[in-house]
Amino acid sequence: SKHDPSLVAHGRALNEFVLQTIARGTDSSADPNIVGAVAGSAPFDGGYCQSSYPNWATKFFIDSMLSELANGNEAQTQDPRDQS
Repeated sequence: SKHDPSLVAHGRALNEFVLQTIARGTDSSADPNIVGAVAGSAPFDGGYCQSSYPNWATKFFIDSMLSELANGNEAQTQDPRDQS
């Protein structure tokens, strides 16, 4: 199927943003109960799902990444920030 290149690019940019909100276990003080979880708000103490890691956020992120992988070769994409 055909995909709107600008929507695909925006989706990829959103996935990259969400990737930055994932709790990482990069040091010994990391809480093993939240490693890999997607924050409910950015910044973490923001207004929506404040200071939490909702389970559905991780599920929807995985779905979105799988969709991106499955459709990655079907559309030519461009960075949405390059739009004029």
